[in-house]
Amino acid sequence: MSSRRSFLIAIAAVLTAVRAGTSAQNKPSPVATYFKGAEIQAETEQRERQGIAVPNDLSQRPDNIRDRRYADDAGNPNKGSAFLVVKRHVVPAQPTHITEEMLYNDVQRPDVRSAIRDAINAFTRKTSTAQ
Repeated sequence: MSSRRSFLIAIAAVLTAVRAGTSAQNKPSPVATYFKGAEIQAETEQRERQGIAVPNDLSQRPDNIRDRRYADDAGNPNKGSAFLVVKRHVVPAQPTHITEEMLYNDVQRPDVRSAIRDAINAFTRKTSTAQ
């Protein structure tokens, strides 16, 4: 009886751990929430191009995004990170806290890449109808 009970407890513990891991993986990333319905905003054409280039890079070429450099706010080339550009030019629809680590760690997730692509498409539609 004791070994059977131990076995059942062990099975229950394994199932609980698997269920907890699965629910954590299914939970939406704060980065996906940040980009969902977000607007890309910039004061100049140059910043607008950069504001769209970084999400494009995040969506299409996420490998080594942490190491890539973009112009900073003063226009100095190769001085700003992708995270800096996102925080300055991508305005979330709902206030959402993301960190640099979250952005770089979650950029490969399908929900994040989909939210980024949706933000790019919305911005592209908005700018094409404004012209």
